[in-house]
Amino acid sequence: MATAQDPQSPRIDELDRDILHALQLNPRAGFALLADVLGVSEQTVARRYGRLRSAGVVRVFALVDPSRIGQLDWTLRISCRPHGAQPLARALAERADVSWVSLTGGGADILASVRSRSADERDELLLGRIPRTAQVLSMTASVVLSRFGHQNDAWLPYGSTLPDSAVERLFAGAPHRHPVGSGGEPLEPGDQPLIDALAVDGRASVAALAAATGWTPGRTRRRLDTLLASGTLYLDVDVAAELLGYPVLAMLSLTVEPAEWDRLGTALAARPEVGYAAATTGPTNVSASLTVRDVRELYTFTSSIGSLGPGIRQLQIDPVVRRIKQAGSMVEGSRLRLPTLPPLWR
Repeated sequence: MATAQDPQSPRIDELDRDILHALQLNPRAGFALLADVLGVSEQTVARRYGRLRSAGVVRVFALVDPSRIGQLDWTLRISCRPHGAQPLARALAERADVSWVSLTGGGADILASVRSRSADERDELLLGRIPRTAQVLSMTASVVLSRFGHQNDAWLPYGSTLPDSAVERLFAGAPHRHPVGSGGEPLEPGDQPLIDALAVDGRASVAALAAATGWTPGRTRRRLDTLLASGTLYLDVDVAAELLGYPVLAMLSLTVEPAEWDRLGTALAARPEVGYAAATTGPTNVSASLTVRDVRELYTFTSSIGSLGPGIRQLQIDPVVRRIKQAGSMVEGSRLRLPTLPPLWR
């Protein structure tokens, strides 16, 4: 497995980290805006981004938020027979409705997120395919009740030092970053090519998206703006944390008194080490993902959770043995695998 110290790994410097930070704040920011904010040339930013993307350090893409179209977001914990977890994890990861997959428990347990767009798609997986798999010993499925923070808030302990003025400019250029309200724009049959294209490259130009959909550029831009503004579609940024010097990922499962869910979850989500925090159904009721440099930092963080306030009854820590898929990217070694571009985009 490649690591940040591996000589084959790409070298990441301060400008690279600033570019990654800027993309987290505004995933579709043009190279001209990024260059102006970062104080370098447009060609430099374009070249650096191209290198980071081709090296599997970063991917920008779009996903459908199931909660905006009347579906549920599920978290699965699957226990398997010895040697059965990895093949099943890879099969799950290849599905478009599974957004991340990790191996824990010495490699025998799978943690996965299922975000099906229809009840039939969900039932085929949860009630049909997984229970019939011979390698599966048990499965627990929990519903995500509420995510703390915003859907597209990002994990940001990269060592970036963007000034507040740069952060404000980038946010100002991303009007749909945090959609208002709970309702979503209903998907239409003609939206699928647009969604598929953005799942490949969330930074694709309007011209490229128009070519993929067969629409005019004006119609393409209007539909994209509508889907983003409603929150039905949101932009995400995957990063290869190990290549940035953060190889340790752990999933935290907490049992918290219900009256403290919002307070504790919000406090967890505000910590830079935490990329995701949510209230869930199931044996535990608050979950979070934690990315740190080493086991010592994992210990320091988890031993300090009690300082966030009262209400925590129990904490379970599941170190991730292997990342199979992140939010929308397959992981090969320590790098993100780029999807194959459609012919129109080459």
